[in-house]
Amino acid sequence: MSIENILRERQIQYLCHFTRLENLESILTHGLIPRSDLYNPEFNPNRNLRVSGLFNDTVRADEKINAICLSIAFPNSKMFYKLRREQENSQWVVIVLHSSLLLSKNCAFYPTNAANNNVRHSDISNFQGERAFNILFDDIGDERQFLLPKDPTDVQAEVLVFDNIETNYIACCVFNSNDLRDNFLARYTNYQFYSLQNQWGLFDDRLRARQHNFIGC
Repeated sequence: MSIENILRERQIQYLCHFTRLENLESILTHGLIPRSDLYNPEFNPNRNLRVSGLFNDTVRADEKINAICLSIAFPNSKMFYKLRREQENSQWVVIVLHSSLLLSKNCAFYPTNAANNNVRHSDISNFQGERAFNILFDDIGDERQFLLPKDPTDVQAEVLVFDNIETNYIACCVFNSNDLRDNFLARYTNYQFYSLQNQWGLFDDRLRARQHNFIGC
């Protein structure tokens, strides 16, 4: 089954990418850019790079700094929670992207976190193509209980995109704050912004959110 058919059959419309709020204005202007091509004074001090960014973590454990990390239908809530606990004074946003980018970009599909030792050193080609994509949804025991057809079995399953992701792929941006939503709505009229403040959703544990009938993205 082709990737396009899997997207249609599982009703996968959106992908997610979470990032620090400080990066959002740049993303809305330039799109998503791999870490290798972003200027950062501490971790990538190449002044020839025209776009700067703050990195979510200090170490890219999967060693693939030329790729953008995405999740299917829901953020990697384990990693998202960990980073928010470590950076309690930071604000975050979830960028929701059209899944059609999987048909036009150079992608790899990892059934678990790409930094996991079980997959980190394997050739990228092992995680490309429709077979690798379909494996993300393998029915293992009762692990899919409460999950939707569009949810990968492992919440840490990743899509690595070895390309820039242009702004036309951005479907919307989601905050955990009504004030932030209103601020960006007033400044960027060509984008959609939403808030899940005091609601179940993308800032929660995926399983608990599904148990509470949250069905987006």
